[in-house]
Amino acid sequence: GAATVSSTTASTGVGTGALQVAGGGYFGAASVFAGGLSSTGAGTNSERFGSGATSAGNYSVSVGNGATCAGAQSVVVGRAASETGGGSNVVVGDASTATSGSAVSIGASATAYTGCVVVGAGASAAGIQSVAIGQGASTGFNYSIVMGLSAASTAANQLVIGSSGAAITTAYIGGGVVSATPVGLSINATGGSGSNTVGSTLTIAAGKGTGTGVGGSLIFQTPTVGVSGSTLQTLTTALTIDTSQKATFASSVIITGSLTTSSTTLSGAGAIPIT
Repeated sequence: GAATVSSTTASTGVGTGALQVAGGGYFGAASVFAGGLSSTGAGTNSERFGSGATSAGNYSVSVGNGATCAGAQSVVVGRAASETGGGSNVVVGDASTATSGSAVSIGASATAYTGCVVVGAGASAAGIQSVAIGQGASTGFNYSIVMGLSAASTAANQLVIGSSGAAITTAYIGGGVVSATPVGLSINATGGSGSNTVGSTLTIAAGKGTGTGVGGSLIFQTPTVGVSGSTLQTLTTALTIDTSQKATFASSVIITGSLTTSSTTLSGAGAIPIT
């Protein structure tokens, strides 16, 4: 039955043996267990702590009211948190769940499948080896990464940052928004490895419209030099490539190599004849 151990005085009880409680146990004051505290589960070398907690997997730990762990070498912490099998999972949070192996699920009602990493309340990753970070972030596709409030992917192998309800409108990569010692940044597609291997293509695309809606333009901007001081310079558009594939340069165009055109002339002010 239940065993109750309470303390109403400042005295300390010391025992040389183990305290065993077959049913529920209650300790009414702060307690120190010099030799450790164990509540063995069904699995080999497993532990379970909390009313209704179970730990059936070998070398696993469940902590929390109703926490359950079925797989081996897993850790489950939280009320009604669960690991339903596969092993090598980490589950933390109220009603958080990992349903396959090698997954991490952190956050209330978060859900992670095979090899996925999920962080955020209500976040989920149902694909294989996918990542979802942020409240309500979700992906049901393999090898995808979604980040931000309610961010979601629409296909496999996607990286999605932000959502329609929490849009990211400006991105800074490198040394932060500003720095006293800024450094350059290179963006590279994957290069080849081995003998005579072709490198991959880097595609930069504007946003797509739907139906008769006009798509976005590619706009390249450079900073304009201002007066002496610490005020950040403003950006000025140097090149725009619109949805009709027309390129508009805001200033001079310098060509150090050959210029090849399918037309016989270049039109406009100061046009250069083609011979």
